[in-house]
Amino acid sequence: PLFEQKDGNMLFIVLTSNRGLCGNFNSAILSKLTAILNENQTDTTKVFAIGKKGARFAKTHKVEIVSLYEKMSDNPNYEDVLPITDSILQSFLDNEYSEVHIVYTHFVSPLARNVISKKVLPITMETLDELSTDDQLIYDDSYRIYEPGEAMVLDYILPRLIEMIIFQALLESMASEHFSKMLAMKQSHEAAGDLIDDLTLEYNKARQAAITREISEIVAGADAQK
Repeated sequence: PLFEQKDGNMLFIVLTSNRGLCGNFNSAILSKLTAILNENQTDTTKVFAIGKKGARFAKTHKVEIVSLYEKMSDNPNYEDVLPITDSILQSFLDNEYSEVHIVYTHFVSPLARNVISKKVLPITMETLDELSTDDQLIYDDSYRIYEPGEAMVLDYILPRLIEMIIFQALLESMASEHFSKMLAMKQSHEAAGDLIDDLTLEYNKARQAAITREISEIVAGADAQK
């Protein structure tokens, strides 16, 4: 059933932060979501928001929010995604959605992050191919041996695959958010230092001008008394 191609609503899992002060982390994700909404009909597009910023954006653009997770830990573990994946898998199996995508920030390095949209459901051979290092394991049935049976193995493995895709996206999003905050704080600190230097220079100039004026007034008064 998780491979089944359907027609209907599309669900986008959007990973943002709950607060600001993280540079362009949220704006980049919301720009990607804007492009997605422009390509699809908003009445058939739903949002599953992880983070308040994504939910607020969807509400502003009159997109239905099916769920909001705003208390995600800064150091999430595997168990944190289980309620999310259970809900999404059940909704897909109940034919509520034809496709499920996840929009998140892919962590490349502390200075390089890309916002991507990845299809989660239905599962495709391309999805499996991304996780395989040997194409023969995917496309050649002679390399497949299922015990205790194909249906039982797939029924167990495929939901775990969805859980791992969402968990990986969550970890990469969290790492990207933390580094964005660090960079934003570093830039703010440097900007504050530059501002202090500029204001100190202006203060010294004004102070020097005031001292010079007072000296001139004293000299002028002395000359007048003479």
